[in-house]
Amino acid sequence: MVFKNEKQLKDFILRKCENALIKSQEQVYQIINRFVKEFYAEFSPEMYERTYQLYRSLVKSDIRPTGSGYEAYVYFDFGSLVYDSGSKPSGEQVMNAASYGGHGAEGLHIIAGGTGIWDEPMQILNTEAINTLKRMLISEGIPIK
Repeated sequence: MVFKNEKQLKDFILRKCENALIKSQEQVYQIINRFVKEFYAEFSPEMYERTYQLYRSLVKSDIRPTGSGYEAYVYFDFGSLVYDSGSKPSGEQVMNAASYGGHGAEGLHIIAGGTGIWDEPMQILNTEAINTLKRMLISEGIPIK
């Protein structure tokens, strides 16, 4: 491909980077989602009925231009964790317990020992994030060594 000016080259590279970021974001989402599925599969509550709010709160942001590139996020939307008041835990309390593998929070009674939905996937992602992005950039035709 021949570029007539620097702007054409920059636009081409940015499009490829955007595509790589979309693929990388999906990889990150799938890793965290796998742990969330494990978390839900390993415990059947007896004291409360599941709402699956935590499961549905894992979201991917839109890809946003930053001026010099793009950004994307994968996160748990605390705003979608709305539990009854009273002895029921807050969304933040449920998320904090689940991040370490704690199940249930009825009256803040936490059943520990399960799959962590944040800390465990973050350990994987901290070692794999750069390699994932590198693989996605290479798949888009940007040679990275």
